[in-house]
Amino acid sequence: PPHATPTAVPQHHPRAMAAVARGNVGHFRNGHLIPSPATAAAARDPPVVAPDAVKQLVAGREVVILSLPNCSQCDQLREEAQAAGSARVAECYVKWDKASGEYAELRRQLVALTGQEKFT
Repeated sequence: PPHATPTAVPQHHPRAMAAVARGNVGHFRNGHLIPSPATAAAARDPPVVAPDAVKQLVAGREVVILSLPNCSQCDQLREEAQAAGSARVAECYVKWDKASGEYAELRRQLVALTGQEKFT
């Protein structure tokens, strides 16, 4: 029906409770996504990354393994280092998440530091 009103989910319903528990719930209005207050705040206040964050990360370390989620090569390198008896693997293995607000700046710093655009 053209003028039907949406049926609200009762507050005691599991879906409503899960949505409230997440606390980061947006909604649609006139076909446009209205972000949750938490998402809107994150967009206004992007994460701050120190201008020398990557330099600080590698300073004084012989080896640093930078990894991304779902990188089988990175995971294999970590496993091989652990199998070889390297007790300090946890100290040199760092995972970055491309979805995080800090990733673009960290990658920019890494490119500036190494002079490389591609990493494998």
